[in-house]
Amino acid sequence: MGTSFMHASHTYVGGYFDNSMISIMAQISYDISVANIPGDSTILRDISHTPRNYTAIEVSDQVTNMMIDKEISEWGYVLNNIDV
Repeated sequence: MGTSFMHASHTYVGGYFDNSMISIMAQISYDISVANIPGDSTILRDISHTPRNYTAIEVSDQVTNMMIDKEISEWGYVLNNIDV
């Protein structure tokens, strides 16, 4: 999807969508990179003192389902509330 949404729509939601997808892809890559490191530190696994509510794959699924199940007018709300 790249930056196609921002460039095609020239909207805040389009730009936020693009940046969110970049964040999700980076988090998926990070998760894969640390998956086999022993231990269960949330600082290592979630880059946070507290565990994330969803894995990066689950967040990716939420965004994919958003495009199928939600009206475009709801996308900004969904994107502002993802945990990446």
